[in-house]
Amino acid sequence: MFFFTLHSIGLRLGEGLQLQVGDLDAQRMRVLVRDAKGNRDRLVPLLAHTSEVLRELWKEHHNSVLLFPSRQKGPVDAVSAATQIG
Repeated sequence: MFFFTLHSIGLRLGEGLQLQVGDLDAQRMRVLVRDAKGNRDRLVPLLAHTSEVLRELWKEHHNSVLLFPSRQKGPVDAVSAATQIG
């Protein structure tokens, strides 16, 4: 789910790890990416299919802050995520 989201929204690894539930705007179909390249925030389009997939994911973990929490409910470490890529 995480890598699907990175690809469909066009995020860098670190940007995806920082995503918070509140960064998604399903009504306007966009995502706020905080501290993107150059330490600037940016808005990117959110595809309808990606929005549905993320809604289902959130129903499973119910984390009120992080979109992709670790098993301990905190942020995922970038090294751990990069290891999954290979």
